[in-house]
Amino acid sequence: MLFDPKMYVSKVGAFILNRLSALSPHLCAYLVVDAQGLSAILDIFEQKTTGRGPATAEILSILQEVFLRIVQCTHPAVVAEVEANLGDCVKIALHIFHAFYTNPVIVDGFGRAILALHRRPNAKKFFTKSKFYLSYATRRFNRLPQTDPRKTVLLEMKREMLSS
Repeated sequence: MLFDPKMYVSKVGAFILNRLSALSPHLCAYLVVDAQGLSAILDIFEQKTTGRGPATAEILSILQEVFLRIVQCTHPAVVAEVEANLGDCVKIALHIFHAFYTNPVIVDGFGRAILALHRRPNAKKFFTKSKFYLSYATRRFNRLPQTDPRKTVLLEMKREMLSS
């Protein structure tokens, strides 16, 4: 359903995946490992970022919750799968954080996912381009109020990622 060219069908698939992944860590592990969920989500992110319209943003605002839940999941099978795809996860998360800067939900969700990925052991080597993304986001979010979630997550990212 997620790969359907009709955006409405993709959105329904994203809602279903979001609800299922929120039920339990074990179901999240099943979706990631047995159903190849992480690979599918990474493929979807690469596919959906080709267009940056409102329909794509709606789907990504749903899937960012699923991605964040997967990245933060403590189930050993999910942790191993994320570790195996860490480079792709970081690259795609940074790209979407940068590409959809006008959407506070997407920026906040992917910003928190980037922070969770950055905290993993041996992840620093995948963050070579993070200074570019953070400096560009600083310029973009400079005029936003302090209460904006984009600015809040950016300040947290800069504090944590640039200090290490």
